[in-house]
Formats: sequence, structure tokens, C-alpha cells
Amino acid sequence: MSFRPMHPAGAPNGAQRLVVALDRDGPSCVWCSRPFPDLVRPTREHVIPRVKGGPSIPENEVAACARCNRERGHASPVQWLDEVRARGREPRPEIIEASLRRLATYTEVRGGLRRIRGYLRTELRKLDRAQRGPAEGAASTGSPEPDPL
Repeated sequence: MSFRPMHPAGAPNGAQRLVVALDRDGPSCVWCSRPFPDLVRPTREHVIPRVKGGPSIPENEVAACARCNRERGHASPVQWLDEVRARGREPRPEIIEASLRRLATYTEVRGGLRRIRGYLRTELRKLDRAQRGPAEGAASTGSPEPDPL
């Protein structure tokens, strides 16, 4: 017999959480921006992977096409953003950032989820650093610029 966590009465099921993600984030893949017409099936994508402790709650789920969801595996959100850009796709990083911030607020307000707190902080820091750029990031941290060789 396998263990399956019980969801509280009235908690949204997977199909309902997918509808929430589509309504909130729009009808296209968060990683490649492909729209979800009849032939491209949307799936629930855990921003923080379940294997890393990411919960199956609306704050941690976005809509992704099955291809991107399958290819991502357990890569971190920021690492996968870089990877899909390198593959020539157009991700929507603002949706990923919003999800990470919603999840951070959720953990502050509701408590629990201690397993993911460090991982969540690290991903938000990496995302902030990536948005600022390398030169601005070094200046804002007070770190000296590396000496040119």
C-alpha cells in the first residue's frame, strides 16, 4: 500500500488547480510561450519541483506544455529559464517570479514547508541577480569587480 497525503476537504484537485493557473497566468506555456489550442495540452508545472519539496498548491503551480514540463525534469526554475532561452524559446520569467513570491508569502503566512524555504530564497536571489545583470549585481553587493587579466 502506498502513502498518499490527504487533502483537506474543499481543497482544489489537480484539474481545478490547472484552471486556476490558466486563469491567473494566461493560456500559454510559461517556459516556451506556446498557446494552448486543441493540440497543445496544458499541464500543471511545479515551479519548485515536488522532489525538492515543492507542494501541490496553486501558489507553486503554473501552466506549461507537456513538452516543457517533461524536458525540465527536476531542474531549478532559474536554471530552466536559462536553458529554454538557450534553446531559442521565449519563457515568461515574470510568471515564474510571481509564483516564487506567492509561495514565499504563503510560507510566511501559513508556516510549514520548512524544507523548501532555503531553496526558495536561493531561487529568488538568483532571479533578482539575473534581472539586474552581472555589472549591476556586483556593484549592488559591494563586491569588487574582478581584475582584468
